Amino acid sequence: MASWITLWIGIIGVIFVGIAAFFSLVACLNGYVNPALMGVALLYSMQVVRQISNLTKQYAKMEQTFNAVERLYQVLDGTPQEPDHPTAVPRPNWPQYGFIKIRDLVCRYAPHLDDVLKGVSFDICAGHKIGVCGRTGSGKSSLTLAIIRLLETKGGSITIDGINVGEISLKKLRDVVTMVPQEPVLFEGTIRENIDPQNVKTDEELWTALEIALAKDFVSEMPEGLDTHVCDDGENMSKGQRQLLCFARAFLRNTRIFILDEATAALDAETDQRLQRVIADRFKQCTVITVAHRVNTIIDCDMILGLDSGLVMEYDTPQNLMATEGSLFRTLVQASYS
Repeated sequence: MASWITLWIGIIGVIFVGIAAFFSLVACLNGYVNPALMGVALLYSMQVVRQISNLTKQYAKMEQTFNAVERLYQVLDGTPQEPDHPTAVPRPNWPQYGFIKIRDLVCRYAPHLDDVLKGVSFDICAGHKIGVCGRTGSGKSSLTLAIIRLLETKGGSITIDGINVGEISLKKLRDVVTMVPQEPVLFEGTIRENIDPQNVKTDEELWTALEIALAKDFVSEMPEGLDTHVCDDGENMSKGQRQLLCFARAFLRNTRIFILDEATAALDAETDQRLQRVIADRFKQCTVITVAHRVNTIIDCDMILGLDSGLVMEYDTPQNLMATEGSLFRTLVQASYS
């Protein structure tokens, strides 16, 4: 748009200066005007046209830039906010155990869209490691989003240690549940600020979290250590390194419930297995829900939840499912090794 306006201003300027030069030449030949003064006038007329062109170009750029501001106001004014009307205040140490009970859960992403979860019901015992498997579009990620209320429920309920998550504040719920998504999220700043945004942990605690997340080696090799600068979205690091820092941030929270939504997809198989062993060893008392990217990631879980088209197809131990002919989990395992 700016280039188009600049082009037309240039064309109009050429025509204007050409007409002025023609009449100036006529006036000079007839002795009406001093040629020196006419030359100065033409010089200034060309500069005025150039300045008008620059002014128009800058105005067009400014208008384009303020389109982003206009969109922000449209989003703020027109986008509905997350419903947050708490009716219950849980105990200060809630959740104490991490027992999750889901009953007849129905969810959809928008009122005009079909349900993505269709009457899902199951229980997760406190401290159990649950693996969620299924094909693309089966509702695995939707289930994890529903637990932290990024996806509001249309029907049914989710309770944690007897408290319905829909009855408490979003801040309280998301303070006690830690989720590591598939796409790592880092902000511009330092490593310290990314893994401890509230700046409440000591250096010793930060290094311990990095060690648990298998990120201590590459962070300690950096010249500035914890104060190493992180570019916007962590562009100066590999995706695997960004994901390990997200794990460190999650471990530092030390909550009773962990949700890993294909969080190791960017990691190699060996690092994935090491992290799973760390989680099983250091977080024995925590409830862990792992959405599988690799089936062998959840092979050692206490229970396996198989989803298909938003429905619970199976929920049993890995051993029983592997022994069941035609089970979804067994089919996925066989497909991964074929």
